Amino acid sequence: MSNFPAWWAGLAALLVAIAGCAEKKTGDGFVRGTGLRVTELPVPARVAIYDAAVKSAFDVGPGLTLLLDPRLLPRTKGLGPGTPVPKGVVEALRERGIVQGTCQPPGELAKEAARCDVANPGYIVRFSDIFGMAGDSVQVHVAVERYNTSTSANAEVMRFEKAFQVVGSGGNWRVVRQGRVTALTERE
Repeated sequence: MSNFPAWWAGLAALLVAIAGCAEKKTGDGFVRGTGLRVTELPVPARVAIYDAAVKSAFDVGPGLTLLLDPRLLPRTKGLGPGTPVPKGVVEALRERGIVQGTCQPPGELAKEAARCDVANPGYIVRFSDIFGMAGDSVQVHVAVERYNTSTSANAEVMRFEKAFQVVGSGGNWRVVRQGRVTALTERE
């Protein structure tokens, strides 16, 4: 019985050593949709999710001009190249009045805001894929960037990104949680 505490101490030390040497899981390497899979949805559902996110991010009205970046956000850090937004999604976003056109901003290291060929100033929105969560919830990221017009003053780059948890019921989608994403679009 006198060796009992020493035996436990030795076992505890061995377990701590094994845990310290165990391979650490690094995750999936993604910063958008970490641990989640891309969810393929029909165009109307996808557009409704993007619409819910936009309405949560902006005070939407006739004075707001939004243009679509025709590329999806990459899953990795930054605003690098992305796959094209499917044509049917682009058309549906325009038909529903969520965006008024498209404009692709220059690279993320640009010091001046994008120049878009439209009459009114506003913002470029860039969506991520839609990531499936538990139950009827999905996650989507939206990066927003101010643009210049041919008649506006040259403004510096102003951008932000938000992540949204959106819940669907029937054909209706609503944002239930959102948060500003930091360090994902900042320069290193």
